[in-house]
Amino acid sequence: MPRCLSVSIAMATLLAACGDVPPDKPLDPLPPMCTDVAPPITVKVVRVSIDAAGQTTPANCVVRSRQEVVWEGPSASQLFMLRFEASPGGAAPNWVRGAAGSFRMADASREFPSSLEGGRQRVRIRMKDVSVAEDIPYCVALEVTCVDPGIRIQPR
Repeated sequence: MPRCLSVSIAMATLLAACGDVPPDKPLDPLPPMCTDVAPPITVKVVRVSIDAAGQTTPANCVVRSRQEVVWEGPSASQLFMLRFEASPGGAAPNWVRGAAGSFRMADASREFPSSLEGGRQRVRIRMKDVSVAEDIPYCVALEVTCVDPGIRIQPR
């Protein structure tokens, strides 16, 4: 049974939505990598990289309320799903959820299947608004495995 660990992601203010990104166009400019320190409020989007084994870089990510986080898979063909223990927020504007495919979905507010965007599988989530920091464990599901990162949401 997979175990989800808590990793920090403190959420930042996201006031502007990213535009539509065609499936064959990379993100431009590439958003900065998330870190274990909340980014400045002026940063609207951060990214987390997922390798072929489902490990995330960085392992600890902190964002602010209403900031957008983009999880990028290793390729166009490797599907993944993010499974959170609690709802982290909702799909970012202009991002379309992927089909559940071989993944079994129990709660769409906590599970986000990847979709093809910019030549890679991606998930884009606009983090919810919080008044106190909130750690939300999640895992990256690749077929039947579920690797264990987590997220921390901090107030603005």
